[in-house]
Amino acid sequence: MQAIIDRLLLLGCCSALLVGKADEVTAVVAMLAAITASALNGYIKSRSFLIASIVSYTMASMIWPAFCLFLPLVYYDAMAESHASGKGMWVMAAAGSLMVSFVNLPIATSLMSAALMAVTYVLAQRTAALDLSQTEAKRLRDNSYEMAMLLRQKNRELIEKQDYEIRLATLNERGRIAREIHDHVGHLLSRSILQIGALMVTKGREQRIIKLVAEGLSNREIAEALCLGEGTVRNYLSVILEKLELRDRTQLAVFYLKRA
Repeated sequence: MQAIIDRLLLLGCCSALLVGKADEVTAVVAMLAAITASALNGYIKSRSFLIASIVSYTMASMIWPAFCLFLPLVYYDAMAESHASGKGMWVMAAAGSLMVSFVNLPIATSLMSAALMAVTYVLAQRTAALDLSQTEAKRLRDNSYEMAMLLRQKNRELIEKQDYEIRLATLNERGRIAREIHDHVGHLLSRSILQIGALMVTKGREQRIIKLVAEGLSNREIAEALCLGEGTVRNYLSVILEKLELRDRTQLAVFYLKRA
């Protein structure tokens, strides 16, 4: 957009030099040729076409002086290209074309044309530097966007990995708890089965002693009730507790009452 504004500005300035010559067919043709060359150079962006158009227009200016009036407009793209390449070839070419102007045009018009050529150089250099800055800004913006997308992707992958590890740890902990519960329940079940089996194989007198213990009788009361010695009752209780894998008479009473 800035290059179009620069071209229009130069076109207006160069057209101002046509004062008194607007009725000349050569001047009109020179203006139209300059506009065409500048527009095509701005659109095509071809170095070979740029060289061909400038050489052709400069040769025409040697033959028809009116073409010298629009040399600044034609050389605009060449000045911009010299900034991009870092070479002063086009500046020297522009200086050579100005020599043609001084030969074919009045001194006042030649000086104004030289001033416009200097303005052309400044505008082209400024616009080229602006385009370069905008291109660099776009590149940095694209790089920043790509970096942000990459970081976002890595963060998403990291979060997914953490979630997976948390789920895996949770499943492992649940499995461990389930195994402990299974082992504990299995142990209790096995012990209960063994106690029930032991209870079933106890003798009739042992079963009566267990029942009396559950009723809260002491060893002496049990001995009197069964016509046994107190020491015999203690021996029976030891055998019963060993069979049922119990520690004392309290556990024996609880065991009996749960299964009564």
